[in-house]
Amino acid sequence: MTRTLVDEHYPLDPHTIPSSWVLTTVGDALPDIRSGYSASEHNMEKRGILHLRPGNLDRNGRLDVSQAKYVPDSLDALRITTGDVAFNNTNSPELVGKTAPVTIEATWGFSNHITRIRPGPGLSNVFVAHQLHYLWMTGYFRHRCTHYVNQASISATTLADTVPFIVPPTEDQLRINSELEVHFARLDQTVASLERAKANEKDYRNALLAAAYRGTLLPAPSEPVTGDTAESNSGEEYLEELLRLRRARWEEAQLAVFAAKGEKPKNDAWKQRYPEPFAPSEELSTPLPAGWTWATLDQLSDATQPITYGVVQLGETMDGGVPTLRSSDVRRLRIDLGSVKRISPRIAESYQRTILQEDDVLVTIRGTMGGVASVPRKCAGFNISREVARIVPLDRAASALMAMLIAAPTSQVWLKNHAHGIAYTGVNIEDLRKLPLPIPPPAEQHRIVADLSRLFEKADLSARSIAVGLAEAPALRMELLRKAFTGALFPPSSTAVSADELVKSLRQHATAQKSKAAAERKDSTKMVRRQKQGAPTELPRRSLLLVLSEAKSPLKPDALFREAGFNEEVVDEFFTELRELEKQKKIVQDRDAHGEPRLKVSP
Repeated sequence: MTRTLVDEHYPLDPHTIPSSWVLTTVGDALPDIRSGYSASEHNMEKRGILHLRPGNLDRNGRLDVSQAKYVPDSLDALRITTGDVAFNNTNSPELVGKTAPVTIEATWGFSNHITRIRPGPGLSNVFVAHQLHYLWMTGYFRHRCTHYVNQASISATTLADTVPFIVPPTEDQLRINSELEVHFARLDQTVASLERAKANEKDYRNALLAAAYRGTLLPAPSEPVTGDTAESNSGEEYLEELLRLRRARWEEAQLAVFAAKGEKPKNDAWKQRYPEPFAPSEELSTPLPAGWTWATLDQLSDATQPITYGVVQLGETMDGGVPTLRSSDVRRLRIDLGSVKRISPRIAESYQRTILQEDDVLVTIRGTMGGVASVPRKCAGFNISREVARIVPLDRAASALMAMLIAAPTSQVWLKNHAHGIAYTGVNIEDLRKLPLPIPPPAEQHRIVADLSRLFEKADLSARSIAVGLAEAPALRMELLRKAFTGALFPPSSTAVSADELVKSLRQHATAQKSKAAAERKDSTKMVRRQKQGAPTELPRRSLLLVLSEAKSPLKPDALFREAGFNEEVVDEFFTELRELEKQKKIVQDRDAHGEPRLKVSP
């Protein structure tokens, strides 16, 4: 092969390939390349034959048939077996090109979104799969595939004729496989350890929050607190002060309303309108330390700014608009500012009640549950969506503690048990007001927040190290593969049969198998459903627009492909015609209840 096929997207430098190896095309080394067949009816009860699909190829280049689908055995004669290679030819652009070897005992059918590659004598299917999957990992196939709507594909012809392929002698292939197996096993063990550490880190945070909630995070004080804090020495006394403050603020606000109207209250009857907070009414099983008490969120929040949710309809994103936090932005004890939506100031002004101030507390009550955070200064002036509740603490100094206690496992279980709905669950504001929280004495509150913050900071450092390790794993895997295909894993063998001789042998084998492959191709086009209906096995080519206009309902891309008379040899032509119709806005794409695409003529 001339090296002109090696473009700027090809991740390997041809000049680094050992001189005893051969650089050719996939089709030259592997001429037996076939795409599979579609099946509209399938099951997961293992009735019929396993039908290999793109979802059965993972991102590490391995097969996973634990969730495989099955189709009638008689649907098509084409099979993928032990020793073959499965290549994902159609998927979203970032997934086209996933490749895996078939190394287990198998005689399966395979989807038209899978291309079967059958190596000839002297070529290892594991080596072939490693090389093609490496190209996928580097993003090479994103530049080689044909794009349409939200999918992309690589036809068997494009794969065979335009994708470079490196052929080492068989001995070197097998040694590469062996070396990679050892390195990958070590890498997999490391990744598994990091995943366990990540899970343990989450458990550790939960344990810290649970200890804070139960009052066991800190050792009991050796002597009673005196001095300036003695006036609110216990949690009960602290709560009583807050309840007095709650009423006083409300009355002050009501008097301000009278004054704004130029009126004075004639008597104290107006005080009867004070919204008494919910008190803990449930039998709480968690024992509390001496000096602690129970309170509800309602008792701890400002009656003049009651607990409420935010903007119901956010509208379109507006550059320079008001940042508005959604449930996806409010995480456990932090706010993620990475993708905050900005909304029209006109819409935000209608929700003055949820314009945030520093030290407010936010709780997700719809959508992504479990989020709770104290509002930092940089988020003052933001608004929130209806998925998020705003709590204004009477004691803003206790904002961080309130968020920590709501984030504790006991509180999260309580909220989950009081959620309503099936597909879209949520907690009502009235129920949220009733959430019980343990209240420590003020002096302990500060110690708990300080200790939790310190321990969480250490956990954050550990989490970042784990995240870095997990993020580096794919890069390490790619680097091992790069070394494998440039001869850097070990010195190439000097005694092996030359790669030139191997390629010649593969070409001779391909010629000998030509008639057999032609017969198999003819068999693979037979479809039992069409035979039963007396229809021909191959339909004449028809306009996609005509087929869609005649269809009684929107068609899946697979069905349109089949009904219009296309086959795997001309899949590029199918996507080209489809893309052109989409550009001309003659067809539109919908999705069914399962998220599957459906095509129809534009209205």
